[in-house]
This record gives sequence, C-alpha cells and structure tokens, in this order.
Amino acid sequence: MASINDARAKARDSKRKQDMAQYKIAMELYYDTYKTYHISNAGNTTYDGWGCNNVDYGNPGGSFNDALIAAKALSGPIVGPSGGNCDYLFDTRPNNWLASRAKYFILTNLEKPTAEDAARYASLGCNGSGYSDTEYNYCVIITKN
Repeated sequence: MASINDARAKARDSKRKQDMAQYKIAMELYYDTYKTYHISNAGNTTYDGWGCNNVDYGNPGGSFNDALIAAKALSGPIVGPSGGNCDYLFDTRPNNWLASRAKYFILTNLEKPTAEDAARYASLGCNGSGYSDTEYNYCVIITKN
C-alpha cells in the first residue's frame, strides 16, 4: 500500500512541477505584453502583490489565475493537485529577498522532494525566503535580463 501512496504523491508532485512551468510561461507572456511581472491589483495588494493562485483578496484584479486569464496569458485557471486555493504562492514584491537575483518567484510544496529538488531549491536561494521549508520546498524564479 505504501508504494501506491508514494506513486500517487510523486504523480501529484509531477503535476505541481508542470503547473509551475505553465505559470512561468504565463508570466513571460504577461511580461511580453505589459513589460512587467507585477500583476496590478491581483493578490494581496497590501503587501505589494504577493498571494495564492486561487485566492481573491477582494482586489479588482482578483486572484493570480483571474489576472493571468484576463491578460490572456492563461486560457483557464490552474488548480493544483490538492484542489486548494493556495497550492502556489506568488511573491511579486519588487524589493523582496531575491531582489539582487530576480524580481518574481512562485513557491509550492512537494510531497516527496528528491535530493535534486532540495539541492535546486537551496541553490536558487529559496530556502532563505523567510517562508518555512516545511511550508514550501520548491520554487521557480522568473526574471528578465
């Protein structure tokens, strides 16, 4: 039974990685149109635009999914394998902890991260984000050079 559960967890992790890759493409499409990664009026604007993929914080832009769909960067909402509202966390603060290396990043939590995943997470500097490593252990950094 454990091997079936492990296989299911790995499949969910694979979907998370695919979703993150799709969000990265969507953010690049958004950038191509608006020349910024900052999605105005989406997410938690009190803290300059960080937030979860499917949470509408009551702002005009709605959730990140809503904003990316409205900008025609996504054709439909991305829903993580858990079906939750915060499978993916966007942090778009221009002066964030990665400001010297990147402006925008997306975090998620893999159920069965590999040693390669852990090394990648640490090498990108995501483990110094201020978020708990038990809360998030995988990230994608989005930047335009």
